Amino acid sequence: MKYVLSAAVLTLGLLGCSPTKGTEVEETAAGAEQFRFACAAGSSFTVRYEGDGSVAIVKAGGETYTLPGVPSASGARFSDGKVEFWEHQGEASMTGAAGGPYEGCPRVE
Repeated sequence: MKYVLSAAVLTLGLLGCSPTKGTEVEETAAGAEQFRFACAAGSSFTVRYEGDGSVAIVKAGGETYTLPGVPSASGARFSDGKVEFWEHQGEASMTGAAGGPYEGCPRVE
C-alpha cells in the first residue's frame, strides 16, 4: 500500500509540473519584464526573456514564439529555425513571424 500511494503522489506531482502548450507562457510570465518594439512599417511585437536570457518569448501577429538563443557576433539573436529575432543596441528585427515586416524596430519605453 505504501508503494501504491508513493506512485500515485509521484504521478500527480509530475502531472502538475508538465504545463500544457497554452499555459506555459502565462505561468512563467509572473514577474518577467516584457519589452515592446515598434517597427518602421507600423508593425510591433513584444519580447520577454527567460532562462537567464537564453530564451526569448516573442508575441507577434497574434502568435507566440519560443525562441532559443543562438550564437551571434554582436547583439542577441534567437531562432527556432523558422523565426529569427535579433536585437542590437535597443533596435530589433525579426523574420519568419506572422504580421511583419519587422525591420527597424526600436524598443519602446
